[in-house]
Amino acid sequence: RFGGASPGDQGLSLPSCDDWDALWLDYRVQWPLGLVLTPRIMGRYRDAFRFLWRLRRTTGELDEVWTTLRRISSRSHAHSRLCDSPQVWHLRHQLYHLLCNYQTYVQADVIEAQQRELSDKVGQAENFLDLENALDAFTSSLISQSFLDVTSITSMLDGVIKLCFKFANAVHAQLDSNSPLESLPLFSRLQDDFQRRQGMLFAVLKGSKLSAS
Repeated sequence: RFGGASPGDQGLSLPSCDDWDALWLDYRVQWPLGLVLTPRIMGRYRDAFRFLWRLRRTTGELDEVWTTLRRISSRSHAHSRLCDSPQVWHLRHQLYHLLCNYQTYVQADVIEAQQRELSDKVGQAENFLDLENALDAFTSSLISQSFLDVTSITSMLDGVIKLCFKFANAVHAQLDSNSPLESLPLFSRLQDDFQRRQGMLFAVLKGSKLSAS
């Protein structure tokens, strides 16, 4: 579904991406599934979908950056030097590495692991209440283990995602630039900003994991 407000879990502050944030998952629950798929559970599913969709949108934009850099590098010697500079090529790699690792963690270590537990509980369920409790625990774990209920982490991810799009726009702008090396200070500032944000994010993630253990 595109447009309008997504009736997700109240109190969550998901990282924002671009205009495609308006896309969200909608499923009309028919009776008797409504006894199991309650509005609270469906809201968590929507929030998990929106979060993963925004991560994928951002890594997709970084894929476009790779294509643009290859096009730029063939324009002139100055363009080639810009593309090979640590401020540009390494920054793109670091941004992509961080977001892909986070996405892989959510999909493999959270969703797949919790899915196995959910399947076991569903197999042991004796009534609708057991199924509802199993789904409630499953979706709650999706949110908490993805750190979507930790505002400090989601706000840092939001900053990293916005930095990705700022970086992408700066790279795409070099297609029409006759003096690409003049943009190196801008990319240096973006790289410094990323290093700062990454360090803060890792520190908070480490603290959250230690607190949960």
